[in-house]
Amino acid sequence: MKKDVRKNLLPEGEIIPLKYDFMFSQIFNNPDNIEIVEGFISSYFDIPLEKVHNKIELKSRKLNIENKKEASNEVDVLL
Repeated sequence: MKKDVRKNLLPEGEIIPLKYDFMFSQIFNNPDNIEIVEGFISSYFDIPLEKVHNKIELKSRKLNIENKKEASNEVDVLL
C-alpha cells in the first residue's frame, strides 16, 4: 500500500525527499528559491555558477496542448 506523505507527520528532523512531485515543485518552482535552481543547474550540467547566476527564469508550468492524447498540460519545472 502506498503512503501519502502529505498526510503523515514526519519524525522531527526528517525531510520529505524531492522524489515526490509535490515537494520538488515546492522547491524548484518557487521564485524565492531561484538560487537553489541555479545551484542545481550549475552542478548537474557542470556549468560554473557565475555563468548561470541571474540568467535563469522560471516560466509557467502550463503547456499548450496540441494533441488530444496528451495526458497532462503541466511539467515539473520549465526554465
